[in-house]
Amino acid sequence: MDDSQLLRYSRHILLPELGVDAQQRYASSHALIVGVGGLGNPVAQFLAAAGVGTLTLVDADRVDLTNLQRQILFDTSAVGQSKVHAAGARIRSVNPEVRVVPVEVRVGDAELGPLAAHADVVIDCSDNFATRHAVNRTSVAAERPLVSGAAIRFDGQVVGTAVVTAGGTFSFSFTIPATAPLGMSTITADGVKPGGARLVETGTVVLTG
Repeated sequence: MDDSQLLRYSRHILLPELGVDAQQRYASSHALIVGVGGLGNPVAQFLAAAGVGTLTLVDADRVDLTNLQRQILFDTSAVGQSKVHAAGARIRSVNPEVRVVPVEVRVGDAELGPLAAHADVVIDCSDNFATRHAVNRTSVAAERPLVSGAAIRFDGQVVGTAVVTAGGTFSFSFTIPATAPLGMSTITADGVKPGGARLVETGTVVLTG
């Protein structure tokens, strides 16, 4: 690490639980973030600020005015722009050392497979059950750690796993069936204030990195 990096990450390095070794692991790590909304925004920003070397951002949506209340990487000038590209620009301004890989598609198993294979950790910040199950299946197939977060109204849930194998200890289908019942709450219908869940989701990634 050079002098600039030692200064930038000094508050991490001073922590005996982290130090230079952990910071160097962050720099060589690759996180796949699926969903760049209310959860994915702060997860991406905090991981970039922490010095995670590569972030792959996956989201097919564009920034909407209603996003700005909680999606902290975006400002008014970003409305109408691709979320992954707007988020990438903001992340690079926070930490130009971070490599951002934008993936502006709606992903399923076929698209997620190679993305997960190149990542060290998979972070599920998506907003629908079909994507959540696809992310879980991909993590199992690729044998990658999975951190999955969800938020609705004032409620949040975060599940973190170690490396998930085909005979592993967790499947998202244990908690939500693959065919989710109709009429379940949605952010569009019921609103969201996801602050706690997104902090816990980010912390789970950093502290287990």
